[in-house]
Amino acid sequence: MRTYLRDSTLALAWLQMNRDWNWEGAELGLDELRQAAEKGQYLRPYAKLLLALACLREKQDDMARVLLSDLSMEFPNNPLFALELARLNIRAVSGRGGH
Repeated sequence: MRTYLRDSTLALAWLQMNRDWNWEGAELGLDELRQAAEKGQYLRPYAKLLLALACLREKQDDMARVLLSDLSMEFPNNPLFALELARLNIRAVSGRGGH
């Protein structure tokens, strides 16, 4: 039951986080995404993607790199994860990346 609840609140968490980015509700949304990315069953990959986007937005490139790398390995036939990971690595080499 917990997995279902975690996955079903994923979209709501993302919307709340984006709507209230400068409000403490954003942290609640990020916590929900982290839980779904770690323990979700059906929407775990989607949660990882949304969390990677949030990390990029917050200049947490190292965490975004880990998430995109996981997704790239999990879905090797999807070139978008590898492409975004390559872009992130290029930004890091060129000195335009975050931490």
